[in-house]
Amino acid sequence: NLIKCESYEKENLVVGLGRLNKPWEEFIEIAKGVKSIRNDIRFIIAGYAVSESRLRELQALARDYVTIIPNINEEDKRKLLCRAKALLHTHPAEHFGIAIAEAMSAGAIPIVHKDGGAWFDIVEEGRYGFGYDTIEEAVDAVVNAVGMGEEQREEIKQKARQYTYQNFKAKILKLINE
Repeated sequence: NLIKCESYEKENLVVGLGRLNKPWEEFIEIAKGVKSIRNDIRFIIAGYAVSESRLRELQALARDYVTIIPNINEEDKRKLLCRAKALLHTHPAEHFGIAIAEAMSAGAIPIVHKDGGAWFDIVEEGRYGFGYDTIEEAVDAVVNAVGMGEEQREEIKQKARQYTYQNFKAKILKLINE
């Protein structure tokens, strides 16, 4: 789903979306690195909590660096993405990543691993966001993404529009009719 953000002001906020049973340690390490340079950037991980013990483990790791929001509903997720300047996606080698396209439609700049579908198909190897191989590259990417202006955010939103259901349907029908 594309996200529309009327009357939301962007904040120095970086979001991670996904199930909380995934490995989030890298996200937290990147947040620590960014906060050592820019303490005005906030980090939030929001997603479905599979187990209470994993949630407690993440909260202990994240303490002063990252806020964890378990079991966020769709409306609160939409509001969060509308306020965020960047989406930090630390899960490598994913085929696509619908959360990335959703965040882009809200004007959040994506930061992804330089592998898999997110890097090649969505971010187009840096054309529509940032990629990284190391924690240090990710820290630089976050700082750069937060500093991007409205013009770049509009380009990101335009790119995300290609992922609408209507566009997908039209492409499939075109392939079938060829």
